[in-house]
Amino acid sequence: MTSLDHAHALLATTEPLEVHTFTAGDDVRFHIEPGWQHGNTARAGTDTAAASIRLPSTVEYPLTFDAVLEAAAICGLPRAYTARCPANLLEPQLNFWFRDGLTTRGSAYRDHHLLAAAGIGAAVTRARHLPFSNLGLLAAVTEAITVRHPGTTIAVDPRLVHTLRRTHVRLVLPDLARTVDDGQTWVPGIQIRNSLTGSDKTSVDGFLVHHQSGGAAIDRATSGAWSRRQTANDEDVYGWARGAVTDVLAGVDSTVDAIGPMAHAAVDDRNVSDVVRDLFAHYRIPVAERTKIIERIMVADDAITLATILSAIVATTADDDIDPDHLDSIMRMAGDFPHSAQQRCDACLRMIPH
Repeated sequence: MTSLDHAHALLATTEPLEVHTFTAGDDVRFHIEPGWQHGNTARAGTDTAAASIRLPSTVEYPLTFDAVLEAAAICGLPRAYTARCPANLLEPQLNFWFRDGLTTRGSAYRDHHLLAAAGIGAAVTRARHLPFSNLGLLAAVTEAITVRHPGTTIAVDPRLVHTLRRTHVRLVLPDLARTVDDGQTWVPGIQIRNSLTGSDKTSVDGFLVHHQSGGAAIDRATSGAWSRRQTANDEDVYGWARGAVTDVLAGVDSTVDAIGPMAHAAVDDRNVSDVVRDLFAHYRIPVAERTKIIERIMVADDAITLATILSAIVATTADDDIDPDHLDSIMRMAGDFPHSAQQRCDACLRMIPH
């Protein structure tokens, strides 16, 4: 585990965020340096590109690689094309669309934000996406946890994800750990999901860490996604996040309750492959991760139960080499699996329909 201070320091790297609003047709000008496309295949989205934007009444902002790709996407240019497009072709296209071409479209296409951090234009988004502070959300959720459980320790799961496009911070409450029927210990927590660019949903989700393996599950208990309506303000979303904590933690408790009986649900050896195959299909688990889960099930010392399968799924999320894009889907599978009893045949434990 890591600390709240570490998470706070990481989130602070993109805050405070400057938001500059501009409209297509304003005196907007992009500049792309000749040869800017060379090396783009190895460039991270947060790296500063050889490109900049000048807005009315502002200084010129260097742009990140992601910001260039997002600006071009607003104009209808595919990201792959933009990344390899020479400056003498890309610059006039961007300037045409933002200075003239988008003016004939609806307001959703005309009005935009430049999001800048530390003097760098980190993202270009449509103005309908209102950025909410990650630090504000973190403060709101930790405050609500402390009110519900005074004095409890709040740690942070090390699988932190933080870019302008996507932030996942998972708070863990080790003082509230519970041990279930098979001797496995589960630690409850909260996941904060947000996107400063509006490209991902903002939500507060239940979270569980499996103490023995270090793996984790995202619980089905969730606040739901916050609507990024223009009439909302920061305090609205922070109040919503604080209010969601009680219900989400109660949902996590019910998941731990559901995990206990899984230790008594034996899976016949002849049905193991069918049960696992159905799970993979039902939850759309990537092929690359399926082999790891199967191998963990097969080396189990005791008779295979639904708890054995759950432990194998969760342990996979602790692998150092797991694809980050696969991690979320596997953790969500693990969080939903304990609640799927009504979707399984009582006799063979396969998903219904067969």
